[in-house]
Amino acid sequence: MIIPATVGMFLSQDSEPFKEIKRNIIEFHVGGYHVLGDTARLHDPAGVAVLINHMQGLARVPLMITADFEGGVGYRYVGATRLPRAMAIGATGNDDFAYQAGRIAGEEARAIGVGINFYPVVDVNNNARNPIINIR
Repeated sequence: MIIPATVGMFLSQDSEPFKEIKRNIIEFHVGGYHVLGDTARLHDPAGVAVLINHMQGLARVPLMITADFEGGVGYRYVGATRLPRAMAIGATGNDDFAYQAGRIAGEEARAIGVGINFYPVVDVNNNARNPIINIR
């Protein structure tokens, strides 16, 4: 299954990025899309919901929409809930905090059309100076 990625944000249906998405869905029958955040600026979750809705409308079979919401949907989209990173939640030793973080992230992801959140992850932090794994 092919799952390309796009920055999750509102895109005009006349824009070149949307035309590429449309081509991928209609001509190449991709199985889904991975929505990314934009490191330069946070986008509105309503804009990504509109994009995903348009993408689903183009597909003959529902697309599998995925994302990396480490720290909640608010980690990628302004206005959504930003949660502590996994190491902070784990350090509390409170199972309910972990459950509630997962519940909140899942409800907000589903509300914008994301069905799979590649989080939590299990990383082996064998280098404390690694800026990616660090507090995941």
